[in-house]
Amino acid sequence: LGRIIDGDKIMYICAKYLAEKKRLKKDTIVTTVMSNLGFHKAVEEIGLKDVVTQVGDRYVVEEMRKNDYNFGGEQSGHMIFLDYNTTGDGMLSGIQLLNVMKQTGKKLSELADEV
Repeated sequence: LGRIIDGDKIMYICAKYLAEKKRLKKDTIVTTVMSNLGFHKAVEEIGLKDVVTQVGDRYVVEEMRKNDYNFGGEQSGHMIFLDYNTTGDGMLSGIQLLNVMKQTGKKLSELADEV
């Protein structure tokens, strides 16, 4: 029952929501070289930019701090919401995703199918 939604889709869902609410700084998400081409194209199609770093949350956070971005993560699902925390936090990521679902009234599967 159910299906796996990978980290790129989860990051896309969160970035899109933050951008729609005017809460994604510089309309930019910071990712690593592990994110796939489909993710980069999907982000571009909705008018967002993504900055790519080498693998590792420390590089993602470093880029975010250096250029005043507030959201980034890795394809593995490790996400950093810099407005709330300076490291990845699974509980915070889960709460942020649940908030998107609540605010949009959509199931996770519906949000993932939009990517």
